[in-house]
Amino acid sequence: GSYNIAFMVLATVATVLASVISIIGWFMVKERHIVVEEEQQKVRFKDFITLLKENDAILIDFAKNLFSGFIWTMLFAAPGYYIKWGMCADLATGEVDMAKFGTYSVIVSMMMMFPLLISTMVATPVLKYAFKDDVIKMQKFDYIMQGVGGLIIFLAHITGLVKTVPALFFIGMFIMAFFIGIDFVPGAAISMDIMDYTVYKTGKDKSAMTSVFTVFLGKAQSALSSTLVGAILILIGYNVDAVTGNYIGELSAVPSMLTGMAIVTGVVPAVLAIISILILNKFPITAEVRAEMRKALAQKEQA
Repeated sequence: GSYNIAFMVLATVATVLASVISIIGWFMVKERHIVVEEEQQKVRFKDFITLLKENDAILIDFAKNLFSGFIWTMLFAAPGYYIKWGMCADLATGEVDMAKFGTYSVIVSMMMMFPLLISTMVATPVLKYAFKDDVIKMQKFDYIMQGVGGLIIFLAHITGLVKTVPALFFIGMFIMAFFIGIDFVPGAAISMDIMDYTVYKTGKDKSAMTSVFTVFLGKAQSALSSTLVGAILILIGYNVDAVTGNYIGELSAVPSMLTGMAIVTGVVPAVLAIISILILNKFPITAEVRAEMRKALAQKEQA
């Protein structure tokens, strides 16, 4: 009887099924050792527990990604609804300027694609020349800028500038999406460092297990994000018709609903970014450790 609840139930069921399939996949992994030559052997559940004990970088990276991974979800959870009621609607009559709404909707859709394309092209040169291949420093900067973009969105709302200068809202979205995209390169480099860190500490290559564990957590978070969107809309009071999906709440409630959307889109990502930076400060693979690790692994390969 409810569009939002039906979507949440469907997403939850899909999440559970995907999780079960992924867990089954865990036990189909075969690991091989490089430094210590041994025959291939099946991976057991306790091997994953041992891996987490041996390599604390995995848990820290997971904790960081647990928060930073939801920034994208928050960014695109409500902007379509916000531009409709915050930029294109007459709240006295409930009439929506559909021409303007159509234009702004296209811009929002572009924010999900073009910033990512641009950031992908410039990420590697930025890491090399601006951050001297220091992936941790670059990732911290990425989170800072994602938070800045979110605060621009929120400030544009509370000051009322979003009505007269709607470009501020889209600039904030672009900044957030751009630095989410550019973060892929340092994030991937960190994942590779985590795999090498296991070899460095234990002498055994457990890259496959590390990859399976990381991908599983990422997929679980992505699935959870779908459920989260419906829950967010319910929490901020966006009541819709179960059949049409149209807003059926009181027009007098729209201003507070828009503030809730601005908080979700702007403030929450900024908070998530700050938490991610604090967790990243605990990451054990510093630039010094990375240099020492690569030197040691290179010597073992030569031997």
